[in-house]
Amino acid sequence: MSVCLKVQLLGEFQLLLDGSPHAAIDTVRLRSLLAYLLLKRGTPLPRARLAYQFWPDSTEKQALTNFRHLLHELRKALPDADRFIEANTKTIEWKSDVELELDVEGFEEAVCLARLACKRGDVVMTGFQFEKAVELYRGEFLPGHYDDWSVETRENLRLQYGEALQTAVACHETKRAYGDAIRFCQMLRQFEPTREKTYCSLMRLYSLSGDRAKALQAYRNCETVLRKELDVTPSDRTNELYRKLLREEPLESVAKTGGSGVSSEPELPLQGRHVEWQQLKDAWEHAVSGRAGLVVLIGEAGIGKSRLAEELFVSLSRQGVATCRTRSYAAEGRLAYAPVCQWLRSPVLYPALAKLEPVWLAEIARVMPELRGVYPNLPASSMEQGNWQRHLLFEALSRAVVAKEEPVMLLLDDMQWTDQESLEWLRFLLRFAPQGRLLITGTIREEELTQDHPLRRMMQELSREGQLSEIRLGPLSSEETALIASGVAGHDLSDREISRLYETTEGNPLFVVESVRAGLRNRSETSLDSYEGLELSGTLPPKVHAVFTTRLAQLSSEALELSRIAAVFGRAFTIEMLVDVSGKLEDEAIGLLDELWEKRILREQEAGMYDFTHDKLREVTYEQISTPKRRLLHRKSSDVLESFFADDLEAVMAQLASHYEEAGQTTKAVDAYHRAGMVAKELHATREAIRLFEKAMGLLAKLPSASDRLEKELEVCTALGVCHVAEHGYQAPGVQRVYERSQELCSLLNRPTSAPVLRGLALYNLVYGKLEETIELAEQLAMSFDESQDEVLYVESEYVFGVATFWLGRFAESREHLERSIARYDSSLSRIHISQYAQDPKAICLCRLGWSCVMQGELERGAKYLKESIELGLSLDHPHTEGYVLSFSAQVCLDLGDLELMKQCVGKFKSLSDEHQLLFWETRCEMMRGYLQVLEEGDRAGLTRMRDNFELCLEWQHTISLSSFLVFFARAYQAIGESEQGIQIMDTYEKTLEGSEERFYTAELLRARGDLLLDCGRSKEGVGKLYEEAVAITREQGSVLQELRARLGLAKLWKGTDREAESRKELEAVFARFSEGFERPDLQAVSRFLAE
Repeated sequence: MSVCLKVQLLGEFQLLLDGSPHAAIDTVRLRSLLAYLLLKRGTPLPRARLAYQFWPDSTEKQALTNFRHLLHELRKALPDADRFIEANTKTIEWKSDVELELDVEGFEEAVCLARLACKRGDVVMTGFQFEKAVELYRGEFLPGHYDDWSVETRENLRLQYGEALQTAVACHETKRAYGDAIRFCQMLRQFEPTREKTYCSLMRLYSLSGDRAKALQAYRNCETVLRKELDVTPSDRTNELYRKLLREEPLESVAKTGGSGVSSEPELPLQGRHVEWQQLKDAWEHAVSGRAGLVVLIGEAGIGKSRLAEELFVSLSRQGVATCRTRSYAAEGRLAYAPVCQWLRSPVLYPALAKLEPVWLAEIARVMPELRGVYPNLPASSMEQGNWQRHLLFEALSRAVVAKEEPVMLLLDDMQWTDQESLEWLRFLLRFAPQGRLLITGTIREEELTQDHPLRRMMQELSREGQLSEIRLGPLSSEETALIASGVAGHDLSDREISRLYETTEGNPLFVVESVRAGLRNRSETSLDSYEGLELSGTLPPKVHAVFTTRLAQLSSEALELSRIAAVFGRAFTIEMLVDVSGKLEDEAIGLLDELWEKRILREQEAGMYDFTHDKLREVTYEQISTPKRRLLHRKSSDVLESFFADDLEAVMAQLASHYEEAGQTTKAVDAYHRAGMVAKELHATREAIRLFEKAMGLLAKLPSASDRLEKELEVCTALGVCHVAEHGYQAPGVQRVYERSQELCSLLNRPTSAPVLRGLALYNLVYGKLEETIELAEQLAMSFDESQDEVLYVESEYVFGVATFWLGRFAESREHLERSIARYDSSLSRIHISQYAQDPKAICLCRLGWSCVMQGELERGAKYLKESIELGLSLDHPHTEGYVLSFSAQVCLDLGDLELMKQCVGKFKSLSDEHQLLFWETRCEMMRGYLQVLEEGDRAGLTRMRDNFELCLEWQHTISLSSFLVFFARAYQAIGESEQGIQIMDTYEKTLEGSEERFYTAELLRARGDLLLDCGRSKEGVGKLYEEAVAITREQGSVLQELRARLGLAKLWKGTDREAESRKELEAVFARFSEGFERPDLQAVSRFLAE
């Protein structure tokens, strides 16, 4: 039977056994022995050592006798003591398998976690864990116990408690939660009444909270206590604070400066930018009124985007507005959702997480796993349950932001480097809370914003919906340049200096500031006059590069070395990281960090985290490091990251991979890139996963061709193929390359081709119309199932058979395969299907089964399967599956004559593709949009849309299903009375489809040509032959619907001739085979004809 024991050793002793108080352990000795055993549980303790520990002044024999008696008393006091204590003649041990809740362990664990979080620069988690420690420390350890070990333990725990209180104060002050900071500061004062720094903190905190009277009272309390207890007066520093209070001068928060005095305020006042500043303030007012939006500051590197955004950030922060900031970094070491997590971990948003229901916290824990340590009873997330519902994660993250219940400004610097998943979430957030009091402010380097950049599409969508403000920053004027330069120099510059400076920098603020600083620091070598005739080229002009180099040369050799270590990190870092890599003492490193701050090389990005003042300065610093030195520093940096994030390596795996690669540790880099890719893949960050897997592949090519390397390459290659399919579809050229390499690797390893590779190659061939090859690969898949009896393989092989035979026009055979696939499908294995094969087979099989039923004349059954497919596809929240289902369902709707459902499918698909760029299906849906334009509006622009996308498919050689779209293309011309042009379209494009093996719409091609020829007055005999040929094909294929259409064409053609009776009778015979769908357009048309 499980026993639960809860023991409180801090403060008043208490023991609960299975939830009930147990008072039998009531003497100092008993409690002391119990406490010692508990703290050493799981360790066999020698009886002799325990006897000496408790009776050091007795003889060994007497001590052992005393110990046996005390142990006997403890056994009597504990019911069924053998459940807890393992004893023999030599040792005593408290069993480790007993369920135990010990307050000392909880306290020390919280302190340990807080220290780890502090080393990582995570101020929120540091504060949370220290608060937890404070809550557990209900008093001193075993008060009234004076054994040497008790006294030592008590003092150690007291020191940890004092540290916890001090850090809790600092963390709350950083979050501007002055009330909570004061509460913990008062506890610290009670804990150490003569600690003068505590009174200084209270004076400052009361002043910041607007209570000057209590701030003055804190000084008087300090003065009284120090005089009474120590017979001393307050220090000069405390007295200076007191004098400031008397003069009613504000006391600055320590949260504004880091441990090295690094200021978070802008170092220079904003000059110029009056119009842009007003636009930025207008965007904020717009958001505060309940119209959430994104404002982007766009311009070249150094033009002042970050400075202008910082002005808004600081201005709002001073007003008490909830503001969070983060930045994105260039691709190396990037992690999906990193900026989002940084915001949520900020002191402003993190407390709001406590307001969320567990189901939403569980979703957020997918990207912030530390939450499961804070909230241990969270349910499983949707991903853990096997669902792939990304929208649940998106909604959870969005709820965390809006839970703040006050205006929020989120700042994202260098937005051009933000991962695709974070961008998609930002788009979702603005849809989720369009009336939220929320402004997202982003800075974008214009030169990085390529035409196909995901940001462009996102900005276009937001612009259409009125949620985007663009502010483009150009160069400063000569007058504005002069103001900035004078501010840096500390005096006015001459007209000649200003003229040459402006000519040199072309009004780029960063270059202005750096040029002036370089000139001021070393006029003998680099004066303002030396910047004459500068040729600006590239992203960093040569002479401005020289300016940065000159600034670095002004550093001491030790500070320069520290800046190079910082450059190697490639992103924000903590003092502790620098200390560990450099090997310097902390005080020495802090001194050098002060120098780097004073020289404006580094700045504090947020509490405890430091970064370069500009990314370009980091680049120049990194360039100065020799290759051997870089390798060494990257290796040391990876060691530090491994140590700092030992409990959550996945969070920095991509960063570690980059360090391993630069350190020349190729094997470790391959493993890390692979692991980082799998993390990204699990988060649906497929683009990032592809980048990481391809990095691994590139490094693998440099390793010797041993079997273990081939094994790893096959593993990476298979995962890369799945991601390529998920992101681009089976038609992407990369798919063939990756899967063919995987097949080659299987051969080199003397093993059969793996199932995911066979399946990938099968559908790749299918897209290009190579259907017989597809069926051969499906047969190999089926053989793999015979050997493995893996149900996933059975479902996938039947699916491939089903779609291939459908395109070949073997509808009955296709239906059998699809029905078998659906029957054996297990929803609990959906995650495996999606992970290994990039889509959910049931949703797709239902859609294709519906189309097969429609072709066989079971229209309503087909429509039922179609709706089930759409519902399942939408519920899965898997873009690749959903896109497939919507695109093909729209095509089936054309055969059903359900234009309303078709429009819904095309509309939903467009929204999906706008977000995920599903190019293969997008071309087909665009053709259907064009067809609807012509059919419903008579708009010739629809013809252009159809032609452009049809030719795009031909260019990419994606021929599958194009025969059906050629029919619609020709009929679009027929609908506007241009049948002759429709014939030309068919003549032009039919030849291009000859390489494809698809046959499912061959009869419709013949019938459509016949209809167009008839419209143009061509020979009835020739048209009749086309209809008859169509009938023959439909009978061979078992396509009752297509046969009905062809028979109707013949009956209309021969009406009023001697063939009328026969053609009418044959039409009636086919029509009689239908038992449902009589409200559908095809059957309605036949009914009307037969009724004439």
